[in-house]
Amino acid sequence: MKKSLFIFLLGIFSTITAVAQETVVKGSVTEAISFEPIPSVTVTVEGTVLSVETDENGEFQFLEQVPLGEQVLHISKSGYISKRYPIVVNQGQTVNITDMTLTKDVSEADLFTITLTDDELDSDDSGLDNISGLLQSSQDVFQRTAAFEFSSSFFKVRGLDSENGSVLINGIEMNKLYDGRPQWSDWGGLNDVLRNQELTTGLQPSSYNFGGVLGTTNMIVRASQYREGGRVTYSSSNRSYTNRVMASYASGLLDGGWAFTFMAGRRWGNEGYQDATLYDANSFFASVEKVINEKHSLNFTSIYTPNRRGKSSPNTQEVYDLKGIRYNEYWGWLDGEKKNSRIKEVEEPILMLNHYWDINSKTSLNTNVGYQFGKIGNSRLDYAGGANPSPAYYQNLPSYFLADADGPDYAGAYLAEQEFINNGQIDWERILDANLTNNIPVNGEEPGAYVLYEDRSDDTQFTVSSGYAQAQFKYNKIDFYVSGSLTSTTYQREGLWEHSAYPGNESLGKGEKLNFTGIGAKGGFTYKITGKHLIDVNAGYITKAPTIRNTFSNSRENNSIVDNITEEKITSADISYIFRSPIVKAKLTGFYSKIEDANEIAFYYADGITGTIQQYNETSAFVQEVLYGVDKKHIGGELGLEAQVTPTIKLKGVASVGQYTYDNNPNLYLTSSSFDRTRTFKSNLKDYKVAGGPQQAYSVGFEYRDPDYWWFGATANFFSNTYVDVSPITRTENFYQDSDGLPFNDYNEDIARELLKQEEFDDYMVVNLTGGKSWKIGDYYIGFFASVNNLLDEVYKTGGFEQGRSANYQQLLEDNSNPKRRFGPKYWYGRGTTYFLNVNFRF
Repeated sequence: MKKSLFIFLLGIFSTITAVAQETVVKGSVTEAISFEPIPSVTVTVEGTVLSVETDENGEFQFLEQVPLGEQVLHISKSGYISKRYPIVVNQGQTVNITDMTLTKDVSEADLFTITLTDDELDSDDSGLDNISGLLQSSQDVFQRTAAFEFSSSFFKVRGLDSENGSVLINGIEMNKLYDGRPQWSDWGGLNDVLRNQELTTGLQPSSYNFGGVLGTTNMIVRASQYREGGRVTYSSSNRSYTNRVMASYASGLLDGGWAFTFMAGRRWGNEGYQDATLYDANSFFASVEKVINEKHSLNFTSIYTPNRRGKSSPNTQEVYDLKGIRYNEYWGWLDGEKKNSRIKEVEEPILMLNHYWDINSKTSLNTNVGYQFGKIGNSRLDYAGGANPSPAYYQNLPSYFLADADGPDYAGAYLAEQEFINNGQIDWERILDANLTNNIPVNGEEPGAYVLYEDRSDDTQFTVSSGYAQAQFKYNKIDFYVSGSLTSTTYQREGLWEHSAYPGNESLGKGEKLNFTGIGAKGGFTYKITGKHLIDVNAGYITKAPTIRNTFSNSRENNSIVDNITEEKITSADISYIFRSPIVKAKLTGFYSKIEDANEIAFYYADGITGTIQQYNETSAFVQEVLYGVDKKHIGGELGLEAQVTPTIKLKGVASVGQYTYDNNPNLYLTSSSFDRTRTFKSNLKDYKVAGGPQQAYSVGFEYRDPDYWWFGATANFFSNTYVDVSPITRTENFYQDSDGLPFNDYNEDIARELLKQEEFDDYMVVNLTGGKSWKIGDYYIGFFASVNNLLDEVYKTGGFEQGRSANYQQLLEDNSNPKRRFGPKYWYGRGTTYFLNVNFRF
């Protein structure tokens, strides 16, 4: 009896002790605005396999022991923006977090409707394709702001071109071999099926490839990954296209393991913000997936987005002053319609087959096969038998008459001004008439005085990729990774016709075969000071083959290869301090990139090429300017800050401060069909700023989201330190040397220094507004979204370049001394006030 009583009391005491010592982690999750409980939210302890879901009351409790010490809870649910909550777990205590909230992912409601790819990223003269990837899917406030607020100002993330970032679809890289850049038109208008993306920024590791120093964007188009249902969308805008219609449907995973997703769309308009910039684009998408079993799946995807658009011209300040910032010199009236002479047409279907193999919980193998074919065409006018048809040709402008050698011709300038203001467009009727009446026989043939021709690139690309691997390690206090890459690239040009200026194998037949080896190594770590405070460090070294565009001096005409061609080298590093709490998220980053042995090739008409082609007694020619051995240095900092100050109001602030400069004096020479190549010069570019958008950009704004599911946001964006792209030839000996190789008699170093000073554009501010409303009617959703960019109609320059026509001191001095410059820089201006409206129906 005593023994039984002892055992009974011992059992009770042990139970009481166990209860007293139990460690409990529990809490609840509610919607951030309505405070309604959210069921089926996944709550995970980061760095462990512990995971639970909230019940119908939005509550959860871990039944297994959560590790003691500082931990981070990750809460997520489809349709909501994931969050991380730091906690401290102590032995024998209860952690009860009842204030955790999730915010609806407003991208589902089209708050951040992607208009960027449709609108600007496929523009080869805007420079906007450098916004790495479709950053609308990023939850990082800096990346979102760069995509939506800074893009219209030519802003480049860290001052780098888009060839430094990788864009993939289902793991297949889309960057072009010709120039290293993604061709956004190849999937333009497919917004609804491109929302599922995985992004990495900078050197951070990607699950799909080694990537570049701007990171990796992978668009996942697996049919089984789309939410079941459909969407119909109509949009209206005055930016590039006028109207857009889209329709998409996803079946979800059906019985038998099949899934289907389809989409079709159309965008069109007679002109966008610039005159005569027509837009005509169709988009088709189909994805079919067969889930074979729990480990294997096959997916087939087809993309076809044929599109045509009219280009717009950069112009001198004289032209803008006369005709305004919407002016476009490429068009004229024909049969009562605006006919643009420069049309870009892209038609490159994409087919891909993907095999997914989940080997185990930690290892998977994806094998991807892609095939892309089609054409890219760019039309333009040639005038071998007639006068220059450009209405903005310098001899048609007032500045030409004001610079008359006998003194300003004011009467001629006035007549030219009035003619340009009142007409100032291509005279198509005159061109047609000239072809009939003014043909000049050549070798018995009578070619047209004018020819509207198309530069064509017929591109075929077959890609196979599999099992990219890297080592990643995760621990309680530190995560780190290492990754390596080895590539081999071979180029060989084969000329299919013999150019008259390059006889024999200089242009016809196969040229020299070039081989390049690229290596890459990168690593980084994240140190978790606490659950709220983290330090992230990344560093890498990459060598890569030069692009085809920068390997041959003029691949259209000859087999000539750039002197001393070699791999481009990039050294890059960044360090970030990250603060994360339920209310405030902040990230402060310092970065450094050094680019070495880069090449740049430019094409232009040059005047004043003294001492280089005297054997032809000429100082003017259409040239290819080959700049090789170029070094650049990019250094700066980024800040992204957002605070959920109330359940309905969020404040955000972003800053990018950089200094992007040439870091050496590279080599330069000219080639042309008019003369033998010149000798090699040193171009004194060191410490000049690398052009390409503002080097300093700041943004402050707020978002208000009402419990009745309408929202409104406003952002003010400030830009400074934007520079014109300097002409390298004017920074060589050619600038101050006369034809005898000696300096000009009247050469003045102080005046020359002022002439060669790099132009900096004025600072400016742009205010943007966004807003929308969504309704739920039964099982259906209706969404409305509107945005107004540049609300205050600010007029500002976004970029520009010096012309190479005044290539020496005397000509540049004379041009600058005139009342109006004949050959001043050509600029791009930002758009004035524009709008975008979007309404969609989901079912």
